[in-house]
Amino acid sequence: MPNQHNVQKGDDFSTAIRNAEKSVVIYNLNLGQAPLLNPATISAKVTTALIQAAAANITNNDTSAAGEMVNDLLSQVKGMDLFGKGTKPCKDPKNSSINNSYYTIPVKLTFSNKQVSKLVNEILRQKYKVSTSIPYHRTLKKAMSLAHEKISKLNPGKQVLISLDAAKKCLKPFTRCPPSSGNRSEDSSWTSAGNPIQLPLDALNPKLKEISSEFSLPASPTLVNCDQSNDESPPSGFSQSGTQTRRLKISPQVAKELAEREKLKEKEKEKEGDEEDSVFDDAVDGSVMEIENVSEGKENGGSGPGPED
Repeated sequence: MPNQHNVQKGDDFSTAIRNAEKSVVIYNLNLGQAPLLNPATISAKVTTALIQAAAANITNNDTSAAGEMVNDLLSQVKGMDLFGKGTKPCKDPKNSSINNSYYTIPVKLTFSNKQVSKLVNEILRQKYKVSTSIPYHRTLKKAMSLAHEKISKLNPGKQVLISLDAAKKCLKPFTRCPPSSGNRSEDSSWTSAGNPIQLPLDALNPKLKEISSEFSLPASPTLVNCDQSNDESPPSGFSQSGTQTRRLKISPQVAKELAEREKLKEKEKEKEGDEEDSVFDDAVDGSVMEIENVSEGKENGGSGPGPED
């Protein structure tokens, strides 16, 4: 059973989300051919690696211009943390051919607020082509991973996006057909892939370090056959044509959640831009979108699982 007794107050969850969204974690930067331990040395290597990425993808190998861009970007950083005691051989589940070809370490950059962090994250992913993620706590990342897997299985061949609605403590699934590289004019907008997925209790606890073997997403309402009736009028669940339909069996908890969502529907529309944050990277055309805090999309070079808090 979920560790209900370990669930923290709502404020703990909200604070953890706010703090996480002020930061960006960078993965699989090429930090050289030798293992490093000194944080100052690693920091210098991180700067060099970002300059190389900017030169290769933005400034047409002009390292001087790339250096100015990186220095400007890093001037926004309020703190840098390393996930580990030193660099280790890289491991890329998306591209095993580069495994052990250089040393790396996940690096967390913290900024003054969410807006700056989000902008830097977009620049790093879209312009620098490096792998990044938002350092959400362990159980929330697990819930995101399960939601991504579930929606992907239900929508084979489509790109999947999961949006975190922290205010309502749920995940919102979206899908789209992969944009055709030869026809950018076709519709490739995201569409809802179903009802919001309520976060399990353990995912609301940022202090929970161990994930239960029974950790799972709340079950969706299940379809059941309606009861037969001798009444001449068709009972609920049957059509006048004689075609049998099915009705939803919804638990009191789910019914309450649906009612609350209905009440907040108008407010949700107004706050949608502020409450929802994509936790996915844009995938390569024709591939399924990957969740950023579990495994990166191919266009960013790929990465391993995110750091655990």
